[in-house]
Amino acid sequence: YNNIGNDASFSFSNFLKLNNSLRILNLNKNNICSNGALEIVLSLQTNYSLKTLCIAHNNVDTNGIKQIVNALKHNTCLTEIYFNSL
Repeated sequence: YNNIGNDASFSFSNFLKLNNSLRILNLNKNNICSNGALEIVLSLQTNYSLKTLCIAHNNVDTNGIKQIVNALKHNTCLTEIYFNSL
């Protein structure tokens, strides 16, 4: 695991906005906080290829999880998301 943190999660977000071929993204154990995880999920509003997102074992708090769930209401392609940060 790469311990990429929030800075790199913003880069992943920009990448996902433009990418139409990636199906699975595993960012497990990368020290991503709620804001970084939310930024990645918000990018999925324009990404129609990603099916599975793993952001488990990061530093996403309960409020961050609620924001992520709310943001996912606008995505119809993602079929699996894994997170357990608590």
